[in-house]
Amino acid sequence: MKDKIFSNYSEEKIKNIVKKAKSYNKEAFAQIYEIYHDPIYKYIFYRTGDNEITNDLTHDVFHKILKNIKNYKLGDVPFSVWVFKISKNILINFYKHKEIENKHGYLLSEHLITKNDSKNHDINRYLVDAINKLKLEERRVIIYKFISDLSNKETADILGKSIGAIKSIQYRAIKKLNKILIKKDYYDK
Repeated sequence: MKDKIFSNYSEEKIKNIVKKAKSYNKEAFAQIYEIYHDPIYKYIFYRTGDNEITNDLTHDVFHKILKNIKNYKLGDVPFSVWVFKISKNILINFYKHKEIENKHGYLLSEHLITKNDSKNHDINRYLVDAINKLKLEERRVIIYKFISDLSNKETADILGKSIGAIKSIQYRAIKKLNKILIKKDYYDK
């Protein structure tokens, strides 16, 4: 079975890399960094909208992976799920520290709106606004599935839900997004 977002790496190949990294093999950890950096960066950036904060938090994720990789048990959960749980926890701790998480939840940032192309700017603004109107659970599923490009199984494992529940939440969220965007006349833009 292959992880959806890491299609160049079979689960077996990732397990072999992780086994080497557990003995603090520098080359193996460099491979983990290469495989997971971009998906983690995107996941965090779409939550913060700030490159500097994203770089710092991404660094924190890899520091925590390196520090705790010996504790990762092969076969318990896929490594990608373990990595994204670390990312999620670091992001939650960041927002708790900033006292934003409890007030606003996981809101997508306005910084994601591109300034260069006015049509894309409007589309992105409508989309960010629409996603931010969803319930927290729906936003999380949309972000994991379509921004971080995780599979239903990976999303379910991270959120502690069944695959069926993720499909149901995704369906409801997309339906709501469609209604929100139609109401805003997004499709006429």
